[in-house]
Formats: sequence, structure tokens, C-alpha cells
Amino acid sequence: MITINLLPKTLRRRRRADPYTLAAAALPLVALLGAGWLQMGVSSEQARLEARESALRAEQRALSRFIAEQSALQNRRSALGELQAIAQEVQGNQILFSEQLFAMLETRPPAREDPATRMAFQTLEMRALDAATSEQRRAEGVYEDLTAVVEMDVAGVAGSAGVVADYVRELQRAPDFGVMLRDLTREESGFYTFNLTIGAALTGDADNPDADYPAMPAESSEGDTP
Repeated sequence: MITINLLPKTLRRRRRADPYTLAAAALPLVALLGAGWLQMGVSSEQARLEARESALRAEQRALSRFIAEQSALQNRRSALGELQAIAQEVQGNQILFSEQLFAMLETRPPAREDPATRMAFQTLEMRALDAATSEQRRAEGVYEDLTAVVEMDVAGVAGSAGVVADYVRELQRAPDFGVMLRDLTREESGFYTFNLTIGAALTGDADNPDADYPAMPAESSEGDTP
């Protein structure tokens, strides 16, 4: 059956709104507002994270440049340190060689008018000894108890065997030297050729500066020269 309300609109009974209907109508709006708020929160967090990421990248670039500069400085410092060590070693060797060479030359017998008393060096070779070689020389007694740091191979000519013997004796008595007479030959001309190996310690650093080395008997120079 169909009921038709024929009353005028002014006399009709008003119906109350159904709360469920209102709730159903408001639900999409609430959902839309919630989604918008959530989207705003997500966008804000994303923007914050992007800003943080940009700041971290900028900091990383700055740190990378700093690390690269520090690495370059460290490499340069290491290279300079190596060069300085090499320079000091070379300088030390030069000073050492100069001191030992000068001291060795000072032990030569003074030149006199008599040709039999004269001595001349023809060749001179110098080499530094490392710690192992120096200790080996010492253990073998090559230079008695001397701790040699430099060796000098000297070859030359002398007017007599006596002047060579005097020179060897002076080296034996010197606290900073040890000597090996490798060869002494009389030539047809009457002069003598000789070959010595001289070990030298640091100046003033000999192990036994007061040692009494046995003297080599001097050979008479009479008749040694033509």
C-alpha cells in the first residue's frame, strides 16, 4: 500500500535526521581530512630528511676535501722526511769520509829530500761499512779490536820498503785506524809499489785508544833506491 501525505508542507511533520546517516555522510570528510593531515606529515618529514641528506652530503664533500688535503700533506711530509734522512745520511758520510781521509793523510811520513823517504798515493777507494760487515771485521780480528766504519784501499809507490813500514806502524799506533798490508813489491826501477787496506773508526771513538799495538820493524832504506 502506498501512503500519500496530502497535507500542506506547513502542516507536515518534520523528521529528525538519522545519526547513522550523518555519520556515514561525515565519514568520507573525516577520512579525507585525515589523509590530508597524514600527507602533510609525510611531506614535512620527507622535506626534513631531504634537507638533512643535503646537509650530510655537503659535510661529506667538505670532509672529503679535508681528508684529501691531509693525505696530501702527510704524503708530502713523509717524502720530505725521507729526503731529509737521505740528506743527513749523505752529509754524515761526507763528514765521516772527510775526517777519516784527513786523519789518514796526516799519518803519512813527512816528505824529505831523500827519495827513499818519499811516498805517493796512486789510487784511493773508500767505502762505508754497515753494522753487520763492521761486526764481522771485528769478530775476525781484521783490524784487531777496532770497530771500523770505513775502509780505504790505498795503492801507491814509495822510495823504500822502510817508508811503507813506517806508515803502517803509524796507522797501527793510531787509535782510530787498523791496517792490512796486502802487497809490497820492489819494481825494476828500485821503487816499491804497495797496496794497503785501512779500516777507520769514528774519530775519537776507537774501542782501545790506549792499546799498545806491536810495531812493525822498519827495513833499512839503504840501497833501496837506484
